[in-house]
Amino acid sequence: MNNFKSLVVGTTNTETVDIEGLLKRFDRNEYNIPDYQRDSEQWDEIKKSLFIESIINNFTVPPIIVCPDYTDGDEKFELVDGQQRLTTLLDFRHDEFRLCKEELLEYADNVRELVQNKKFSELDNEITDKILNYKVNIVKLPHSLFENLDLKLEIFRRINETGVPLSAQDLRLATFSISARVTFLRLVGIYDPKKKGPTRMINSAREKHGIDYPWNEDFRESWYSWWKESVYATGQNPSEMFLFFVLAKNLGVVQNILDSEKSVKELKLKYNKTIDSVLDIYCARLQAEDREQIQVNTLPSINDLKFWFDQFQRWFHLIKTNKVPTIKAASRIKIALFIAAASDTWGSPDEVTDSQWDNIDVLLIQGQSKIKSHFKGFTVATPRGKWPAQAKQAADIKELCEKIRDNEF
Repeated sequence: MNNFKSLVVGTTNTETVDIEGLLKRFDRNEYNIPDYQRDSEQWDEIKKSLFIESIINNFTVPPIIVCPDYTDGDEKFELVDGQQRLTTLLDFRHDEFRLCKEELLEYADNVRELVQNKKFSELDNEITDKILNYKVNIVKLPHSLFENLDLKLEIFRRINETGVPLSAQDLRLATFSISARVTFLRLVGIYDPKKKGPTRMINSAREKHGIDYPWNEDFRESWYSWWKESVYATGQNPSEMFLFFVLAKNLGVVQNILDSEKSVKELKLKYNKTIDSVLDIYCARLQAEDREQIQVNTLPSINDLKFWFDQFQRWFHLIKTNKVPTIKAASRIKIALFIAAASDTWGSPDEVTDSQWDNIDVLLIQGQSKIKSHFKGFTVATPRGKWPAQAKQAADIKELCEKIRDNEF
């Protein structure tokens, strides 16, 4: 008989708690909403109102899923799934929004006149009691997941395969958010710091790590305008763009880590040659170094990241507002790799001549065939989700930048 063992050790437990008790637990910090770069504001007023009406009518709603978190010594719980539901309940309980008017939402007949366009404090006591006494199922994942980052990431991804899924970068930022440097990566991705979710993240970064929102006021408008109406703004793509820039600046060190089986194994992750696995490993390494779980620090310090970011924002602002204004967010990774290469090749964007900018425009805007034709047969690798090709693309862009600088075209 095979000695079969499940990947996850331990049991998943379920308990039931009323909404009033759930909100009190949150106020006591027993439940922690991770500092996801993804906002807690994904739902519009219609979705929020429909959810509250479901509670009032005692409809079944999905459970809230939590994972044990012993980071501070005591057992607390990290919210894995249910952030939108919990924040909607919190906001409604504190009168932060009104339920939709009936022309926007077809309420059930029994509640339409009683709830539409009302805040929590304006509802009849009978209805507020219904809300606060509603029983919510809490699913607690096994304790063993706290230390097993590989399985934790996989479970997070599978849980979020339905609905509005968390991206790999959402999960990456959540899992390794203890790290000050991962927190910095998250802050760079915020393009609208005035929204409630980002404000919470900015305040948390300042309180936990002493890190301020890094975007200079002279440059942040170009970052905001680029992402605000883009379909690519979701899933932490802005933060991931800067992470690609960091990897490109740190390419040799990254490859050394990947080539060392011991270095990857001690992070409790696996390198399977995919780009996502490398991004996971890099962020895990940042966290392990910040927690002093690794004796030798090889990745850039927080001051290094701040210096690199200053280069990033200056180059990005000039590209977006002046030199290549038609560039779209779909090209975010190519731009990140270019800025990494350009900041090493020229130093300052002021050193780039107009004719060199004409060549850079071709690199950033055109497809592979146009690039090959314009640059005398020079080709840039296509990653297709694989890290070796992604590393080759970064190296190709660096080589092409050097050729443009030397006026070879």
